[in-house]
Amino acid sequence: MRGIPKQREIELPILEYVADRTKYGFGDIYAAMVRRFRLTTEEEQEPMPYARGVTDGPPSGKNVFYKNCNNACRALMKKGYLEGQGQRYEAKCYRITERGLSKLRRHGGGL
Repeated sequence: MRGIPKQREIELPILEYVADRTKYGFGDIYAAMVRRFRLTTEEEQEPMPYARGVTDGPPSGKNVFYKNCNNACRALMKKGYLEGQGQRYEAKCYRITERGLSKLRRHGGGL
């Protein structure tokens, strides 16, 4: 296993993916990032660790990469690089902002 990309590692590829100003659903972004990072099925489905040191009981139902993608989108919204439709930082659709495009042009190598 190569390791699951962290939130910060996903932010720039998300901006690159949405750079055409089209609205994208989170599912589209998530699928594109799975392809972009060439995750194996095992990596994509890696479950979240149990909360607060609990080692038995049911898993959360989410996976690590899903959480990292979701958090990356939320962080990009908070920075003003993405706008979302839906609840405040739980958007269902995303579109890049002018600020996001400017950041992509200026600092294509990283956020």
